[in-house]
Amino acid sequence: MPVSRAGSRPGSLPGARTISRAAYGLIATFSIALTAPAHAAPSGSIEDFLIRADRLITLGPLAMAAPDAHRLKAEVIDAALSYKARNDAQRKAGQPRRSCPPESGEMEPEEWLAHLRSFPAALRPRLSISFALERYMEKRFPCPLR
Repeated sequence: MPVSRAGSRPGSLPGARTISRAAYGLIATFSIALTAPAHAAPSGSIEDFLIRADRLITLGPLAMAAPDAHRLKAEVIDAALSYKARNDAQRKAGQPRRSCPPESGEMEPEEWLAHLRSFPAALRPRLSISFALERYMEKRFPCPLR
């Protein structure tokens, strides 16, 4: 199956790869087991995200078609869009920003899940995906010192 660019499909992210590359990435990144019980994490938390991602591995190649895979992707996209809107507003208002990412880019799923797993397990149920994304952006794209 050929790899295509998602930018050609409505509602997809520019530069995102789909089909075989995406399926491989999803399966590979969601293969690390998490031992916390599913009922321990509120929806939208880092722990909840990791639990749901971990369940997808049991679906193998069908994971890309699973409704929860779409929900996880949408969760990250929503957090990214909110982050970008706040960051752009701060930049336009001349306010200091904590991160200075490029206008667009890609995030490797392996790197994202590793970042989520870097938070202490005891804090994961209380930390949101939005919080995790902001910390990721600060770490990955710090603003230059003035």
